[in-house]
Amino acid sequence: MSVKAGAQSIGLPWSGHGHDPQHTGLSQVTSKPLQRILWQTPVNLAPVYSGTTLYAHYGPPLITRQNTVIVPVKTGSNDSFRIQAHDGVTGTQKWMLTTNYSLPSHNWVPHFGPALTPKNRL
Repeated sequence: MSVKAGAQSIGLPWSGHGHDPQHTGLSQVTSKPLQRILWQTPVNLAPVYSGTTLYAHYGPPLITRQNTVIVPVKTGSNDSFRIQAHDGVTGTQKWMLTTNYSLPSHNWVPHFGPALTPKNRL
């Protein structure tokens, strides 16, 4: 199943995680200063600790040109994930999609990150 996300095409300059194959995260556009947190949302609803350590990595959010923030969320203690879309200004949830992603064998939780196709599909 694919969802129309209305996002930036991967043909544009910032086309993936960290911008380029080296994941430099460098942009030619200057960002605004980070002066406050407008909203936040949890990315792990069932964290599993080993003592006081959380062995997990989290997928990066995607932000569409319509300012929809697409967030991967771990929902179960072992193997459940969903994707949530939020309004970038208010944080209001727009939609949610349960996935059938299954973790590979691991001794720490690898990240689960959504991706967009060249046709702007999630």
